[in-house]
Amino acid sequence: MAILEFPDYPTMIVGIRERKQTKIFPLSLADARRFKNLFLTVLAGLNHLKGASSPEVGAFIYSTIEENIIVLANMVLEHQVEESELTIEQLTELADHIYTMNFEGTIKNFLSLWNKIQKERPKATIS
Repeated sequence: MAILEFPDYPTMIVGIRERKQTKIFPLSLADARRFKNLFLTVLAGLNHLKGASSPEVGAFIYSTIEENIIVLANMVLEHQVEESELTIEQLTELADHIYTMNFEGTIKNFLSLWNKIQKERPKATIS
């Protein structure tokens, strides 16, 4: 019987005055769904901004990220954080980890699966 080994999750330092090392976990399926819903809300909001100026679109994207980034951070960090405890550099490092752990491999896997389906799908013929 094999012993399950848990992966070594990446760590990072969070905090400004009181710095602490914390693990970064992948999104759970439930959190990934919450993230997807947030993402779809942003896309819908952008759709309503058709014809808006670049500053208006930028302000919308910025405010959406600003309103939700701590929620997302607390989905994946071992220790809960407040907005006042993160630097911009820490935030961008966290965003990179979230992308790498949750989406980079997933996108590759879905593209690979899509290519397999396309190869195995019977070709339509015209009679």
